[in-house]
Amino acid sequence: MPLSSSELSSDSMPEAVQAHTDRRGFDADKRCVSLSAALSVIKRDLGLEAAHQIAERLLHDLSRKLLSSPLLRDNGTPLVRDKIHVSARWIEANYDQAISMVDAAQMAAMSERNYLRRFRDVMGITPSDYLLQLRLDRVCRLLIGTDLPVEKIARRSGMGNGSRLGNIFRKRLSMSPTEYRQRHNYKMLESVQKLGRHPRRADQASGHGASFA
Repeated sequence: MPLSSSELSSDSMPEAVQAHTDRRGFDADKRCVSLSAALSVIKRDLGLEAAHQIAERLLHDLSRKLLSSPLLRDNGTPLVRDKIHVSARWIEANYDQAISMVDAAQMAAMSERNYLRRFRDVMGITPSDYLLQLRLDRVCRLLIGTDLPVEKIARRSGMGNGSRLGNIFRKRLSMSPTEYRQRHNYKMLESVQKLGRHPRRADQASGHGASFA
């Protein structure tokens, strides 16, 4: 018969199990053997399901204590993940500036080598690729939404100059910035023309006709 949560609390656990969980100073192998013996007694007296429930409870408590242990923190400072997120937000706020990975590593209070490894572990991407993605996203939005020349867009996006932007764009997107702009402008023009050829369909979809002054 399954045990209730109150029956599985540390206060109500069999004395043999409680003694084993509270004791300190003996190695893991002895603890495992002792717990196995205690669980065997529980299995004999209360049944296999009760023994499984108590074993799962013990494992859960041990896991929670290990994960909250100061040993898993960086000498009492914020978790490494938090540091990486802080540096990522700093990159997002300054990607249009001439920043380096040394600057980003300093924001996370790490050496550059450790920062590169930790950033990839947390974000799933290298910091340099993360920075480049932010800059390319900005470039694409400016190419589509403005008539700014490529040279000026490059400067506003932290890409340096139009020549460097062009090389990176062709490498990443297999087209030049100008070709990217033309393709998207053509698609937008085509969509507008389609709406112009079927004005009544748009009016019917909105439920009323359009009025012009």
